[in-house]
Parts: sequence; C-alpha cells; structure tokens
Amino acid sequence: MPIPTFAQSPAPNLTFQIAAGVAIGILTAAAIVWAYTNWQARQALNELSENAARAIRTANAQARAQAEAQRAKTVADEEEAARLRLVAAAGQRATEVARQKQASEADARAAAWRRFYQQPARCTDNPTSPTLVECANEFIRAKRAFEASYKPISQP
Repeated sequence: MPIPTFAQSPAPNLTFQIAAGVAIGILTAAAIVWAYTNWQARQALNELSENAARAIRTANAQARAQAEAQRAKTVADEEEAARLRLVAAAGQRATEVARQKQASEADARAAAWRRFYQQPARCTDNPTSPTLVECANEFIRAKRAFEASYKPISQP
C-alpha cells in the first residue's frame, strides 16, 4: 500500500480546521474574559461613583443640618437676649415707679407732718433749758401721735 503524502492526505485540511477552531475558541474565550473583566471594572467604578455621590449627599445634608442648627441657636440666643433686655427694662421701670412712689409718699408724709405739728412760739424764741426740754418732749409726743394716726396714701 502506498503511503499518502502530505499533499494528498485529508489530515492537513482537518488539522488546519482544528487549529483554526482552537484559535477561534481561544480568541472567543479571551474576548469573553476581557468583556467580563471590563464589565466588573465598570461595575466597581459605578459602585465607587454611587458611594462617593452618597457620601457627598450625606456630607451636604449634615452640613445643612449643622448650619440650620447653628442658625436656630443664633435665633434662640437673639430671642433670649431680647427677652432679657425686655425683662431688664421692665425691672428698671418698676424700680423707677417704686422709687417715685416712695418719694411721693415721703413728700406726702412730710407735708402731713407740717400740717399736723405747729411748733409753739415759746419753743422758737430762745427757750430756757426747762422750756427746751418741755418743747422736745412735746415734739416727741406729737411725732408719736402722728405716726400712730398717719395712713399713707397707698393704704386704704
């Protein structure tokens, strides 16, 4: 039987087809691996982008909340300061009214005393010692009587 030569043999064509199929399979596998790796990289990049965007939104929200809290505190502090100024002003007004009332009552009391007590002439014209003692005692008795009978304006 004669030995077939390479040119006559169907194997080179089959070998070429197998080699071509293997090469196409390797290229296809490589393309699939490349596509999968590329897809994973895009997924990781998307996830990183989403995480970064989420972190930025969270930081912005926290900054807004902190700014709002600070603004609210500032407003509350200003309101408290205004309230304290009003209280202080009211206290000053009340103190002034009380001082004026007290001065008015003291003036009214002094006027009532001047109307109540008239010093006798014998006590004003260079009195002697016994007369001076008698005048002082009379003054003290009159003052006690006045104090016992005097009712301030504000009392009913």
